[in-house]
Amino acid sequence: MVEAVKALPLEVQRIVELRLWNVLETEGIQRKLALNAVRMPTMAMNNRLVFESCIPNGEELLDAIQECLG
Repeated sequence: MVEAVKALPLEVQRIVELRLWNVLETEGIQRKLALNAVRMPTMAMNNRLVFESCIPNGEELLDAIQECLG
């Protein structure tokens, strides 16, 4: 997932805030439960589960970002 975000164009990376949670630690477990995520990897945008158990390609990720922004 991190690599997918880092592969985005720089102008998009500048408007995205990337946060990582380790699901083996308390904070990560709480975040996973709050999102109702079942499988990893998971990506949320604006506290909404967007991708679960898959890593999006660049186009899918850009589309999801645009949807969240607009």
